[in-house]
Amino acid sequence: VLILSSASAWDLSPLHLESPVVSHVTLFGSRAILSLIRQHAHQEYSLVEATWPERPKPFPSYVRPFPNKEIQTVGNCSHVQMAVSSDYDGLSHLLVLDTGWLDVCPPKVDHYELSGVARGRLTALVADTVTLPLGSRAYVAEPRPGVLAVLNLPSGRWREVSLRPPPLTPPLSPSVSLLALAGTHLYLASHHSDTLFRLNLTDLRISTPSSAGDNSLEVKFEGSLLGAPRGLVVDPWGSLYYCLARDYACVSWNTHRPLRAESHHVLLQSAQLLPEVHQLFLDLQKQLWALTESNNGSHCVHISKPTIGYPLS
Repeated sequence: VLILSSASAWDLSPLHLESPVVSHVTLFGSRAILSLIRQHAHQEYSLVEATWPERPKPFPSYVRPFPNKEIQTVGNCSHVQMAVSSDYDGLSHLLVLDTGWLDVCPPKVDHYELSGVARGRLTALVADTVTLPLGSRAYVAEPRPGVLAVLNLPSGRWREVSLRPPPLTPPLSPSVSLLALAGTHLYLASHHSDTLFRLNLTDLRISTPSSAGDNSLEVKFEGSLLGAPRGLVVDPWGSLYYCLARDYACVSWNTHRPLRAESHHVLLQSAQLLPEVHQLFLDLQKQLWALTESNNGSHCVHISKPTIGYPLS
């Protein structure tokens, strides 16, 4: 299946960076927050703001350090060091997962420091948009198998939750690197495995470190994807999207049906448009986009329009 899509590219030349690599995008209205891989200590910026959607020349657009250039100094641990992921908490607050720098700066989320976590190993962050009596939360993928970090945003306190697969099911992947939040469900996957798990957030949302007992929760084994995924996102109607690196394809699975090949749809397959997918994301109209290696001058490729169905509870 080949559906030709067109996209313009962000012009990152005003940043004066050598071969910048965009690894993550978060949208907020007409703004896009880009996480850039900091490849060496002389790279000035790892977090920038740009116009959304990408605009071809000569249409006006902008790109600039976010929130400004003064707080991205390498080695200053209160500054942005290595932004790898970001999300909005539904209250107009941007959360940034910063994996720190070498052995100098520890990981942090926004200004919340995650002491005791190995630098550079955290890979994914999703904000829980449900506001609880105890405040909002965010979930962070941990490098250790079967562990999820839960961050309480008002206090900055965080704790670890152990995830238990049911008996007679495959174990969790050695490293959960993809998280997708949909209603009361958090989907967990890995770049290194085709297994997909789902965590019911109902109990986790009402628990506290003192009330959580052994701090362990059971996750459901959904089944096997068509291959190890690149990118993972769920729309409000229950379609889960991911890409397959080996096939240069992006597919959708209807979560209301069993996880089987016949429950999938191929949305786009193209080695030219999808050389390497870093992320899948939905815009404000719930259209699906892929953040890829810059090809033909483009960073983002439009995959599909939303498929309307029944909203998730």
